[in-house]
Amino acid sequence: PSDLLCKLAREQYRAFHAQHPAHKADHLYNFCITALAIKDFIFEQLGITNRSHKQPYHDEWAKVRELVAATEIANTSKHLVLRDNKQNPKLPKTKSVKHTTSSVVDVYLDKVGNLHKVLRENVPDYEIELEDGTTLQLWQFTNAVIRYWEIYFQSNSIPYNRQSEDEYYGNIT
Repeated sequence: PSDLLCKLAREQYRAFHAQHPAHKADHLYNFCITALAIKDFIFEQLGITNRSHKQPYHDEWAKVRELVAATEIANTSKHLVLRDNKQNPKLPKTKSVKHTTSSVVDVYLDKVGNLHKVLRENVPDYEIELEDGTTLQLWQFTNAVIRYWEIYFQSNSIPYNRQSEDEYYGNIT
């Protein structure tokens, strides 16, 4: 599970920094698939294989609107149609995922250590409208999912080793 949570953070980074709307959508989709896969990794880590023993976990995760949205985005993109346990089509709780733009500020240090801030307007973004009508930009949404899993791992004694900055940013030294 720790490796997958690190992968989730890298997917967030790629989704946020992608400049082309199609690439940003691809990375958001990959982020959601990874967020969904964490559930299966947790079951393996805890040795839970029985469907009825998994249900309380699914019930708990179904209360987290961002996890619900990530699950629905992953499954809708993969299967086109969401289905219930009896294979009947069901409507997603997540209201929408739509392309939008945002303003961002690039913050960086130059070679001599001077701090720079550069405002960029109309940067491709995605907006996720959750079941309760709350709207989150891509970074807010992905950050909420990652934060949930970090707290969940900690409170359930699931080992989590944060990755190095070089691994996170993809630096080769």
